[in-house]
Amino acid sequence: MIAIAFRFPAGRYHATPWGRHVNEAEVEWPPSPWRILRALIATWHRKADQERYPETLLQGLIERMAEVLPHYRLPPGVRAHTRHYMPQGKPGETSLVFDAFVRLDAQAELIAAWPGLDLSAEERELLAALLRDIGFLGRAESWVEARLVEDWQDAPNCVPSELSVNLQTGEALEPVRLIAPLDGKAYAERRRKMIAEHGLDARKLNKTQKQILETMPERLLDALQVDTAALHNAGWSQPPSSRFVTYQRPYDCLSVAPRPQPRRSSVHVTTARLILIGKPLPRIEDAVRIGEVVRKAVVKQADQITGG
Repeated sequence: MIAIAFRFPAGRYHATPWGRHVNEAEVEWPPSPWRILRALIATWHRKADQERYPETLLQGLIERMAEVLPHYRLPPGVRAHTRHYMPQGKPGETSLVFDAFVRLDAQAELIAAWPGLDLSAEERELLAALLRDIGFLGRAESWVEARLVEDWQDAPNCVPSELSVNLQTGEALEPVRLIAPLDGKAYAERRRKMIAEHGLDARKLNKTQKQILETMPERLLDALQVDTAALHNAGWSQPPSSRFVTYQRPYDCLSVAPRPQPRRSSVHVTTARLILIGKPLPRIEDAVRIGEVVRKAVVKQADQITGG
């Protein structure tokens, strides 16, 4: 089994699910298999020693990982967002933009495990190097630290729906749709059928056909690197090298945990003190009026506590 531990030092994970607008304030949780593999590829291009780790080795690693759907161990988190008025169009015009994210403990780890996946020593070394160098997962502000976990034995709490009957967490579950890459053979077959159906093997292709063909390179590795804008321009509602998989995750994985109520003190209170801070302060002539308002409020609270 191969497992990766992700930690978000800023305590935030930012990522918009495929097919959703950023202003819907939805967060892709957990990170989809598609997103994880694309992050590894991007890290190889930006930071890897490509003489030590050639592209053929990267291709083998990605194709092997695409063959298995990962299982997840999700840490507790909370759905949150901020709102920004971004400059748009003419000077002075703004547009409201939502920035949704999962808020979680900065020390908490999210585990993604590929059960039954056995990599070669060279592929493991490459994966470990990519995880050391990865800087973010999702949007650029979603800082991440990742590491390869050897012999992870803990139980997942988020798995594909067909395997959810085996979960022994005792928690209520809810479905979530994640985007995942096809394996190499499935992608090659889909590509062959699409080329035949759309006549993309003709000698002369129009502009639209060329755009579609450019978004379906032969290798799965290249298909995972196609820019999202190019996919949209070609008219794809989802990448041709992808599939959607329904996972089951804990129903309350993004809900606020109730805080224990503090125990009431048994000390007998006889006095309440009001301190006014800030500017401007009320006039000293209003002291009696303010004091009377405070006295009434305290008496009301005392009646509620003592039952009158």
